[in-house]
Amino acid sequence: MNLCGLINQWAEELEKVRVQTEAVAQMGEIKGEAAKSIKNYMQEIHIPLIGYIQQLFTEYLSRMFLYCNEYYKLDTRLYAKISQDRLEEQLTVIQTRTDVFLEIENNVSTGVGMASGLANVSMPLPSYQPVQ
Repeated sequence: MNLCGLINQWAEELEKVRVQTEAVAQMGEIKGEAAKSIKNYMQEIHIPLIGYIQQLFTEYLSRMFLYCNEYYKLDTRLYAKISQDRLEEQLTVIQTRTDVFLEIENNVSTGVGMASGLANVSMPLPSYQPVQ
């Protein structure tokens, strides 16, 4: 499975978590101060967190599609030349963005792990290898 497929799988699981969390937060059968605190916590923390993660997925995918569009506009002639400075600059950019991506991935995994404690959802396992 490619990275887009993995992110889409995460998004589907996250949507299930959001629906279940909202359903629990709206339950009228749960009463008492502890229940009220739990509902408030879900409405003020978990549901917005899920929304932020969904927004992150959308933004990441849109940026990746922009990158792919630019990538396919590259000069594909057999004897095209790219300067060494440009290649080194791009390598630095890729390494920096890889670090940022890995940090975001860790944060998303932590968030999904925290949310999975509230609803019955499994975290998809990554099936890709990070760029070295």
